[in-house]
Amino acid sequence: MQDTVNILGIPFSRLTLEETVQLLADRMHSETGLFHLITANPEIAITHQNDKLLQTIVKEADLITPDGIEIVIASKRKGTPVPERVTGYDLLLRLLDKGNSFGWSFFF
Repeated sequence: MQDTVNILGIPFSRLTLEETVQLLADRMHSETGLFHLITANPEIAITHQNDKLLQTIVKEADLITPDGIEIVIASKRKGTPVPERVTGYDLLLRLLDKGNSFGWSFFF
């Protein structure tokens, strides 16, 4: 897995939004199968502490992005800063845009 920072037991990606989009695009072009992505905010990180099902979901994720400024601040305090928030909304918009240029199909 790529470079991460552990916050409350969750390995948050240290990729930028653009790097995350590129990683996902590369996966779309080179691999088949599922890719489990979580955009985790502070509420998810706190709930994760006592929720066994959520702990399993997080453990099985291929990538967890820092979806919240509080995660960015915590990473700085740990001395391993993430460069920026990578929110689910921003990621979706960028992937839709990139997907349109490649002719990807999207299903919701």
